[in-house]
Amino acid sequence: MIHKFPHYIHAWAHTDHYALSKGFINNGFDFFHPETLTSNKQFPSSDHPDQLSRRTSSDLPIVQYTAAIIMKVVGNEEPIVYRVLMLLLATLGLLYLFKSAYLFSENIIVSLLIPLVLLFSPVYLDYQIGFLPSMGAMSFLFAGVYYYMRYVKLNTTKDLIYTVLALSLATAIRTPFAIFLLAIIGHQSLLLFSKKSNIKTVLILSSGLVLPMAYFLYNQHLRAEYGSIFLGSPLYARNFDELKSNWFEACQNWHYHYFGKIQWIIMIISLVSLFVLRLLKQSLHRQYIQLVDLSIVYGLGVLIYLVLMSRQLVHHDYYALDTFIPYLVLISTITLSVFSKEVKLPYFLSFVLLGLVVFNLNSALEILKERRSPEYSQPYTQMYEDYSQMSSLLIRNSIHSEEEIQIWDPFAPNMPFLLSNSYGANLFKLEEDKIRESMDWPMEHIIVRSDVFYQQVSKIFPEVYNSTELIGSEGHLILLKKLDTPRKDQSIFDWMKINPALPIKYLGSPILEAPVSSDDEFANTFRDTITDQGYKLVQFNLTVSKKENPEALWHIHIHSEKEDLYNEYINIPLDEERLIREIILPTHSGIWYISSYLYNPNNNVISYSDFEVKYY
Repeated sequence: MIHKFPHYIHAWAHTDHYALSKGFINNGFDFFHPETLTSNKQFPSSDHPDQLSRRTSSDLPIVQYTAAIIMKVVGNEEPIVYRVLMLLLATLGLLYLFKSAYLFSENIIVSLLIPLVLLFSPVYLDYQIGFLPSMGAMSFLFAGVYYYMRYVKLNTTKDLIYTVLALSLATAIRTPFAIFLLAIIGHQSLLLFSKKSNIKTVLILSSGLVLPMAYFLYNQHLRAEYGSIFLGSPLYARNFDELKSNWFEACQNWHYHYFGKIQWIIMIISLVSLFVLRLLKQSLHRQYIQLVDLSIVYGLGVLIYLVLMSRQLVHHDYYALDTFIPYLVLISTITLSVFSKEVKLPYFLSFVLLGLVVFNLNSALEILKERRSPEYSQPYTQMYEDYSQMSSLLIRNSIHSEEEIQIWDPFAPNMPFLLSNSYGANLFKLEEDKIRESMDWPMEHIIVRSDVFYQQVSKIFPEVYNSTELIGSEGHLILLKKLDTPRKDQSIFDWMKINPALPIKYLGSPILEAPVSSDDEFANTFRDTITDQGYKLVQFNLTVSKKENPEALWHIHIHSEKEDLYNEYINIPLDEERLIREIILPTHSGIWYISSYLYNPNNNVISYSDFEVKYY
């Protein structure tokens, strides 16, 4: 897994951060002008909306920059380099988490328990070798937690400075990690009012905001100047009902991806115990009370952030890595340390808890396997399979790697360019005005998947046949070249340089005709299986009508064992009409099943004639 290209869950986010590393290699390691492989045409700058640039705003890209340096040094830009770096950072975070637990508990078993609870989270297992900076930021957070807990215990300025350095870096790398830094500053400010802290401590901690704030302001400049492929504003619920719905749906989607049953039990018990400990503050050491109060302030900050980003939680499980997962891990560290030290948690019970967590590993691995084994029908997997052919398509048609390419409907914008070692711009919204606008972009060549082309582009923008020239194809990909002077009334046959009068294979009346009873819900009109006969196009012609207004449909379906190539339901007209459909077939080898049905759910009377199927 560690060597594989990211093409499973959340591949959009993974490939964007991977592309930042490739961008640093391409731009000569210009740290202050991060870029990816895709231009800002879909994410334009506010100051220069017509400017074409691959530069983008981003949280402090120190992780991506480090990965780029390592790639350059070892001479390898493959995913394994980035993944190994993330694994090392994740391991560093687990080490600091162990040190934090042991600092107060002095119980090795309990101290091992907390890192294992986190490590056996399916989300954590997945992202620890992913490309998202959240994992690096979390590790620096745990380092900051350790040094702050040591400061609380030993009251040394050196530990406070280390706390500031670690938390400042975590916040700059991933903005939500500011929550813990702000919680510490707020808590120490409250202690200052009660004369249990001093102004020096608050000022030192507040200095941790200098780097994140400075880079945030610079990032706003980058966003205004170049645009951004990354989200730059909250996505909060519009009302309380939507907030509840978002949270409930996120729980439904991801709860066992966050933690297994045993882990959730430990986390919930820890959370309840936190408030119990606060109520029993007279029986606890002052240091524990301080950490418990800090956890409550931190929890309020996490809750506020979950409100502000509730719409993102539904579809993006990695927001948990920025918010409540480190929070729950922190309170578990505090409460288990307290019980281990103050309440004298028996070693036997510690071993039992550790055994239960390890026992949960199998279910975590099952969830992880599910996350990393998507069906081909899922868009990231489809895209990965299709655009893996892009490099050979460009090379075969003598298109230089420095030429910018336009991609229509790429879903994950950087994926095609990472797979083909090229760059360019993306058209996300396949709407007539957007397609028409993209025809003026300064890119000569366009790549689009064949199913997207004939099911969407050709219907939304029929002028595509007059505005482009078909250069070549590879698998499901079509390579187009824009015409300087549009042609007039060019058919798909002209466009594909096919003579419509010379089909390779023809099937027609009376072979394909059969009576249709009004009692038949489905009437099979045609079936065929094709392999490697070299067909480029199949054309269906059918004269059909229905007697009454209720719905009746003509269904055309082309598919393989793994995927749908074409699946359309065409309304049958009341008056007799000649219906024609032309479908581009993929060029790669494989077995494709073609079928045509008349779908008659309302017992209508359907008549059809002159049914023809032509392969070209």
